[in-house]
Order: sequence, then C-alpha cells, then structure tokens
Amino acid sequence: MVRSTTITVALCSAVVLAAAVMAVGLFKQHTVTYVRIVDVGLKGGDTSSPGADIRAVSITRPTRNRTWFAKSVVSGNIQNGNEGNNNEYKNPSALLGDPDKKTDPQHLSLGGGEIVVTLPIIAKVSDVIEVDEIGSKTGVHPDKFEVYMSKDAKGPWQLLGESDGPSTFTIAE
Repeated sequence: MVRSTTITVALCSAVVLAAAVMAVGLFKQHTVTYVRIVDVGLKGGDTSSPGADIRAVSITRPTRNRTWFAKSVVSGNIQNGNEGNNNEYKNPSALLGDPDKKTDPQHLSLGGGEIVVTLPIIAKVSDVIEVDEIGSKTGVHPDKFEVYMSKDAKGPWQLLGESDGPSTFTIAE
C-alpha cells in the first residue's frame, strides 16, 4: 500500500511540475510589448537635422503608478538624414533605460529610419506609451514620427499616432 501511494504522489508531482514548466514557457513568450518608431519628419523635405531624436521610450500603467523603460532593441534602420547631414547619434542602445538614471544620457537620431524596441510588460488598455523626442531640446525643432505597437516583433502593427516632440499615446480598446 505504501508503494502505491508513493507512485501516485510522484505522478501527481510530475504532472504539476510539467504544467508549471509549460506555464512558465508560455508566460515568457508573451511578456513584452514591441514598439516601433518611424521617423517621418524628413519626408516633408526638412534638411536641417538628421531626423527624430529619441532619448527614451517608456510605458506607464496608471493603475499601478509605475513606469517601465525600453529594455532592448529588436531591429533598426538608422539613417544619416537628408543629403548633407552626418548623423552622429546612431547608437540604438542610447534610448534604452531611464535617462534620468544615466550618468551620460544620450539620444538616438533616426535619420529618416526606424527602430523597434521592447517594453518589459504587455500593454493594456489605458496604459500610456511615451516617446521622448528631444529635437527642441537640442537647439533644433522637434521632428515628426509615428508610433506603432504589437505583441510580435514582426507585427502586425497597430498605429498609435503621429507626433513631434515629447509625446504620449494612450492605449485604447
């Protein structure tokens, strides 16, 4: 009788462990939000700058009063901007993390290109995605950009909006 109980407990433990491993595996696959930023300011013929200057990308959950910053770059197509510009700010990792906690905060100039980053949580309705475009803070004007989000790095992409300068986009239903 003892032997039968031991086998039953072992089987139950194995089933619970397998279910936990599967749940963790599924959880890890869907724990980020992908944000795509496309520089559209240069399409209007502006030749005065190398494009949208992004200092940070973040998501705020108002119900928790907490903000998370972009944690990784998935892909990017960073350009020099219009002819005659030499984009010196092409380091994609410059926009990762909280810029207020960096000893040497930098920014990324998209130069007419685009970038895809991950935010470390799944976006929900009423969350706010913020793009800190600092063109006006660099002595130039803010540049236009479009912001998209997705649950997958390859899309499909949902347009959140177009803006210039520091901007927020509230997730709607």
